[in-house]
Amino acid sequence: MSDLNPHVEFIELNKNKYPMAYNLNVIDELQHRFNMSITEFVNKVLNDKIFSFEGTKAMLYEMINEGIEILNDEGGEYSFITEDEIGELLIIHEVEPVTCTIIEYSLDTLPKEDEKQEDCDITVMLDVAYIQMACMMRFGMSIKEARRVTLRQFSLLTKAYCKLEGKIDNEENKSENNQTIQTFNF
Repeated sequence: MSDLNPHVEFIELNKNKYPMAYNLNVIDELQHRFNMSITEFVNKVLNDKIFSFEGTKAMLYEMINEGIEILNDEGGEYSFITEDEIGELLIIHEVEPVTCTIIEYSLDTLPKEDEKQEDCDITVMLDVAYIQMACMMRFGMSIKEARRVTLRQFSLLTKAYCKLEGKIDNEENKSENNQTIQTFNF
């Protein structure tokens, strides 16, 4: 069940290691700040040379401070970093490799092909409040736990919940004429 624990990775910038996490908190902040879906945001970071620095700086700022908050909640004593400090670190490094590293890490938090829900579309603005409410009501999470869920974790939890409730399409839920008896759209 380690897939369900808050996941923190470290990125090395200017010979210092910084923790980073990518979850609903980060997605919500970026979507709200830039008024675009997370998919549009990532595409713009990757394809718009002018926006790349600003987008990478914002994403790294949110991810590092989220990683710090998670580790501090577990007893760590990390200091939060400002967006200006992130900008200074990015000026020292080439932006493109840093961008690739954090995008690659964020993609690892998405559902794998076999874990995706049929109606999952992350090209639109994610309704973070809906996902958060589902985590609290269906899975009994606190608001803090719900905000730290990754899309992959949410997908795994939803799939497990549906299996428990008998609301998932599988061989046991097919009638003799191969029609689905129950479906579940979360």
